[in-house]
Amino acid sequence: MIGSDFDGTFSNDDEQFERDVAAVAKFRAAGNLFGLVSGRNIDALRWMAEHYKIGVDYLLADNGGTCVMGGETLFCEENKAEVLLPLCDFLMARGTKLIAVNRKDGTDMYYYKHKDGREEYDPRRAHWCARTFPQVSGYFSSAARCQEVAKELNEIFPHLDGLPNGACLDVVPRGKGKAAGLKALAARLGVEEGSIYAIGDNYNDLSMITAFNGYAVKNAPEDVQKQAPCGTVESVEELIGKLL
Repeated sequence: MIGSDFDGTFSNDDEQFERDVAAVAKFRAAGNLFGLVSGRNIDALRWMAEHYKIGVDYLLADNGGTCVMGGETLFCEENKAEVLLPLCDFLMARGTKLIAVNRKDGTDMYYYKHKDGREEYDPRRAHWCARTFPQVSGYFSSAARCQEVAKELNEIFPHLDGLPNGACLDVVPRGKGKAAGLKALAARLGVEEGSIYAIGDNYNDLSMITAFNGYAVKNAPEDVQKQAPCGTVESVEELIGKLL
């Protein structure tokens, strides 16, 4: 069973991307399971798999918090509604350029700052507070700033985890990152954890990379590569080639 990140892990080169997709098809045809594990919301991740014709057995969206398999939602780990407004206030005070709130039924944009400085902000606080959510995302001026905010968030909010992904900061329930999602799915399917392989390119992938037979792609930050127990590969295709 492979859990693969999508953005930054599947190649941006068109020819290599096609080889990655073909390798996935070969892996699944051999009787193995393959899924995408992403910080995207479930609708966006489903669209990406269908649009790019990536054959998948499962999708783990919201950094592992939401799992869909065969069209059925197996689980969705959500934050309590009352944490949303304090979290949004925290992100706004730290200079986020947007606040996107992932829901079971899509994504709501709470705040967005355009390049020309225009700001869009939804002030319907009672509306926002009334709904639970699996993930909130912010976007900062740099990857370094994102990591600073993540460290501060993790100290202030005891029930949340801030997961840096470049300049994007994904916020999920504490302990419910990509590794937790893969473990929960594997338990349902009866897959031994020693048979799980993970591949990714950024800090939000580290939990699954370090928990399983994990690989980093070579475009990952150096410290992410150093923490990958199985080392680095050029592509999803190369990882699948090793396994087959």
